[in-house]
Amino acid sequence: MREAVVSFGDDDLEALGLSDMVEVFEDAGLVSVEEKDCRVDGATLEVEVESEVDGEALSADEAVDDLKLVSERADSFLYLVEFTAPALEGEFGDVGDGIVGTCDPEVGESEVTSSFVGSQEVLRELLGGYDESGVRLELESFGDYDGEEDPLSALTERQREVLETAYRQGYFDTPREASTEEVAEEVGVDSSTVSEHLQRAERNLFGEYLQE
Repeated sequence: MREAVVSFGDDDLEALGLSDMVEVFEDAGLVSVEEKDCRVDGATLEVEVESEVDGEALSADEAVDDLKLVSERADSFLYLVEFTAPALEGEFGDVGDGIVGTCDPEVGESEVTSSFVGSQEVLRELLGGYDESGVRLELESFGDYDGEEDPLSALTERQREVLETAYRQGYFDTPREASTEEVAEEVGVDSSTVSEHLQRAERNLFGEYLQE
């Protein structure tokens, strides 16, 4: 496995169509960002801010697919936001299936740093796709992945969550004890998303073992 660490500056976020969304969260006093699910053209993030965000502005933003207020705390608000970068939507084909590592975003004052893990070929296709989309991101490092190498390291965090939930509920038992709808209800997504994550998880796991 290889890892590419890249950074997106203000111009990159503008080119991706994400600058307005980022600005809304920054105006609300950004506290922290935690990745829940990551794709090559977007992500689902848990974002903590000091004050309520401008919901109307985010709802009108074409990059924002979904926004939910998760909890209201004494001194902050926690949101779950799902977004797709307009400049990247539909640009990568099957490349996203080969990205098995977390994006692990880190938000700085003038840039966002992310990490992608996969084969060297897949990562080169990914970086080339960004370049063709007019996004001149900065490649901070490119080398061997030093992270966890357990059997499930070939899965994204969301794929792993869905797979473990399906296994625990008996989805893989014979006869099957749970449906994709039941798995979806516990994970909090729709059944088609569960099917997609399970298919990708199986593909990544088989690919990892058969490649070896």
